[in-house]
Amino acid sequence: HLAAYKLSESSENTVLLKLVLRRRDQKAGDRESTVQLKPYGTPLLSSASRENALTKGKILCSVQNMLSPFRKEECMGKKGNSEPHIPERRSARFNNTEEDDKNGGLRKAKKSSSSEVAASKLSLQLIDENNKTVNLPEDEAEAIKLPSATVTVYLDWTPELSGIYDITCLESLPEVLKYGPATKKARSEPLSLYACLEAFLREEPLVPDEMW
Repeated sequence: HLAAYKLSESSENTVLLKLVLRRRDQKAGDRESTVQLKPYGTPLLSSASRENALTKGKILCSVQNMLSPFRKEECMGKKGNSEPHIPERRSARFNNTEEDDKNGGLRKAKKSSSSEVAASKLSLQLIDENNKTVNLPEDEAEAIKLPSATVTVYLDWTPELSGIYDITCLESLPEVLKYGPATKKARSEPLSLYACLEAFLREEPLVPDEMW
């Protein structure tokens, strides 16, 4: 399988974030076996600048940006249901302006709270190039020291996240090259010396000097 990534030109003050999804792996019917988290799917890449302090909040934002293209349509915020209905009469619309403003404030509050809930659902683990864990602080505004230029971000995938994001396209990439012996075409006629000679002369015709 082949995966291509398009990133902006990196500089010395840039760290490459590699997002790897992990899910629980347990054999069916084996309740006594320990549940392990194994990576699956295709990793996602993003870059973060080191010019300003790199915080946990920025890493969470980068992860959300990488996952945003896979967000399901029903979770994008139902505009048709969220917008207030427009009254038929003009006078009724002006009488309800104050109530609409209140509803708008409630919608903004719900939107911000939903984004906070989405961020809290992300269970992240940072691993540097030396396979050492980078501790994430509790405070999202606290700076994080990253010793390497490439950091692997493990995200534990949960059924709750599966209800928000559709990552089926990451689970199986299209096959671009299949390794294995080439399949031989079945011959319709038996192989003979005359057939081989005819095929050779068709590809490499003989000149008169070569005939004797």
